[in-house]
Amino acid sequence: MVDGGEPGRVLALRAEFARVMAGRYTQAVQQVTGRTVVALLSQAHVDPDIIVEVFFLDRRFGSTVTGGVAEVIDLPEAGRRA
Repeated sequence: MVDGGEPGRVLALRAEFARVMAGRYTQAVQQVTGRTVVALLSQAHVDPDIIVEVFFLDRRFGSTVTGGVAEVIDLPEAGRRA
């Protein structure tokens, strides 16, 4: 569709897929991490072809990949503005 001149349709399809799958993705991340997902951001780009899913978790978690805590930005309590 992109080559056919309809990148907007590709982005719309990807956005709809992300919306439909958000619950399943969130559940899987929560099961694997043992944490609560407080937000999920999903973004798609056409050229270059990139899709990003970002999960914000309720607290810090250890990482076997980095050997410790992943880089974390402390966020204010839910419902409270900084």
